[in-house]
Amino acid sequence: NHLFVNPFEVLALFEHADFVITDTFHGTLFGAKFAHKMAVLIRESNKNKLCDLVSRLSLKDHVANKLSDIEDIYKVDVDRNFIDDVLTQERMKTLEYLKENAL
Repeated sequence: NHLFVNPFEVLALFEHADFVITDTFHGTLFGAKFAHKMAVLIRESNKNKLCDLVSRLSLKDHVANKLSDIEDIYKVDVDRNFIDDVLTQERMKTLEYLKENAL
């Protein structure tokens, strides 16, 4: 099935999903921000950026190295408080950088 949705509907799909399984950077970011349960499949082609993101957001327990891992990962909730704290800190760093480097 294919859904044709606008950006706001995409975020709602992540938020209301029972379980998000993704192999993309943005899917991982949106899953961490909005989903309650998620699994991340890391491919060779996106290994560097996804491993970094998973590490920064402490999502190592959500990485599926093989499809049979997904059942166990389903039992692990996303730590939304931690994710929100990390994202708040990163936003503050970004704003500070922009203020210091504005033309």
